[in-house]
Amino acid sequence: MTDLSEASITRKIMGLLHRQPDVFAWKVVGNSYGMRGIPDVCGTVGAAALFWEIKTAKGQVSPSQQIVHEAIRRAGGTVSVVRSLEDAEDALRALRGNPS
Repeated sequence: MTDLSEASITRKIMGLLHRQPDVFAWKVVGNSYGMRGIPDVCGTVGAAALFWEIKTAKGQVSPSQQIVHEAIRRAGGTVSVVRSLEDAEDALRALRGNPS
């Protein structure tokens, strides 16, 4: 089985999120006006903030992403590194207060 690309994983995850009635989420598009390290997908699940970094099975979180993730955690938020549709489903359950 071939590894999925980050773009392919992201498409599957965004499809999942857009089918959820209690989710409002968007894919962050990097450009010269944005902040380095912002998670790939941001949004809300009910009243909970959603910050997901999408990575392939072997993908690594960059130093700038680590800095932003720590800043989000210091502010009381949660950041998940999501590598598959199954990871996304688990992270959704956790944000809804129903961890698997």
